[in-house]
Amino acid sequence: MQLYSARSKASHPNLAGELSNSCSGLRGCVNPGRIGADIREIDADFQEALRKMANPYAPPQAVVTDVVRTAGIVRADPGTRLGAVLLDSVIVAAMTMLPTGVLFALAVAMRSTQQESAANVMLAATLIVFVASLGTWCWLTIKYVKENGQTIAKKIVGIKVIRTDGSPASLGRIFWLRNVVNGLLGVIPLYNMIEVLFIFGDARQCLHDRIADTIVVKA
Repeated sequence: MQLYSARSKASHPNLAGELSNSCSGLRGCVNPGRIGADIREIDADFQEALRKMANPYAPPQAVVTDVVRTAGIVRADPGTRLGAVLLDSVIVAAMTMLPTGVLFALAVAMRSTQQESAANVMLAATLIVFVASLGTWCWLTIKYVKENGQTIAKKIVGIKVIRTDGSPASLGRIFWLRNVVNGLLGVIPLYNMIEVLFIFGDARQCLHDRIADTIVVKA
């Protein structure tokens, strides 16, 4: 045994020193704090995996965003919108008030000349024409609004109403929010004048557009 030890020392005189240095280097590479952090991270991932496995029927957790379809949309200028409003007024008057007014004037003229029976017939015809013409105007307006967010005049001048995200505006949104609610607010003094002035802003939205979350664009 002593002979082996003597031979080892003779063949490797620095063996003890090298082993000592190697162990010291190994202790320097091992960081107990880092090992603890890795263990805690692995434990946290394991706990999260267990939580997800606890309810396999749970809905997926994801962030859902609306798809905005605004590419290629050109907003209608104030002049075109004003022209459409005026044209709609002319159209509804021409379709309903004009023929009704003519027939009613004839009925009054007949009554003034003692043509009672003819006047009564003419009054009945006046009522029938008024209901028929008004019904036709309503049918066309509802049809165009449902199809493409357009009134008769908007269809003629080439503009339409859509949502601010580019999606179609429903008939209910246009009727209730853009018209009924806005009409009720019209009882407020100066409201109608002020709400129209908003069209000159960068967004080109009147107050009724903002209420209904709509914009008017070129069709």
